Amino acid sequence: DNGAAYNNTGSMGGGLANAADSLLAVKKTVFEERRYTMAKLREMLRADFRGYERERLYLAGRIPKWGNNEEEADRMAIRVAEAYTGRVNGIPNGRGGRYNASMFTLDYCFSLGHRTGALPDGRTEGHYIAKGIGAMTGMDRAGVTAQIESVSKLDFSDIPNGSVLDIYLHPSAVDGEKGVDTLVHLIDTYFGRGGFGIQFNIMNADDLRRAQQNPEEYATLQVRVCGWNVYFVTLNTEQQNHFIETTMQTV
Repeated sequence: DNGAAYNNTGSMGGGLANAADSLLAVKKTVFEERRYTMAKLREMLRADFRGYERERLYLAGRIPKWGNNEEEADRMAIRVAEAYTGRVNGIPNGRGGRYNASMFTLDYCFSLGHRTGALPDGRTEGHYIAKGIGAMTGMDRAGVTAQIESVSKLDFSDIPNGSVLDIYLHPSAVDGEKGVDTLVHLIDTYFGRGGFGIQFNIMNADDLRRAQQNPEEYATLQVRVCGWNVYFVTLNTEQQNHFIETTMQTV
């Protein structure tokens, strides 16, 4: 009944891309390629890759990543998602209800990142983790459609508390009537493949840099966080830089 539903509690799952990409990096570089021993990999992580930049670049750039419609990476992400949701869903909570899994980060991708050390996916200590269920920033190299194809392979019925895929587009990609058709097609494709929630930030990095330098001139500029908009100039520098960095990857 409705009363019982209100007793249910959501469990926020963040960093799907980091977990999946890291596990695949270990699988490939330690067990398959035998490029590094596990002890050597631990040494790199403890050092936050200081003195191991070449190795970090290999981990970040040469191992398949979630969000590019690559079978091996996608299989790993699905396994991680299934392990998480299988562990969380249905566990009794303290209010007489049950926990329901979710996969969105809100703005916790920053605070969680601050408390997370270096990872085998090439991410350095303290850096933000991936937002929502999408690829890690800069790792969605195959484009928007490939990322939608990857993410829509998840079983969203196992994520009853919701999930969000963040998509970043340059304004030129959705300019004019043809651009609107493109945007509608992306939305239709995602939901047609069983996706749950998708949201867009349509902006370019130059505008954001100008807003960062001259906030009084861009007081009304808004960005999408996770189900809500915020004024860009009210974000802290780290959060602003994240949007700039992410927007630089758009096409």
